[in-house]
Amino acid sequence: MKVIERQMQVTESQQKHNFQHCQASINSDGCITLRNYDYANKNADEIIILSREETRAIFNLFNRMSEMGKNWLPF
Repeated sequence: MKVIERQMQVTESQQKHNFQHCQASINSDGCITLRNYDYANKNADEIIILSREETRAIFNLFNRMSEMGKNWLPF
């Protein structure tokens, strides 16, 4: 068995890159995680982990939108 210990470095900044793709998932803590990346540059990506409160707010929004129906959506 290999145990890999990682240390997280947190840097808050404005988006510097022009990422072409975004991947969204739910992490093991139940929070929404966004990964912005570009196929052409595998060494540069950005991972954004929303807080529990932010994740809950987004799920509440989706629930409200589903209750309203889809006729009012612009897409």
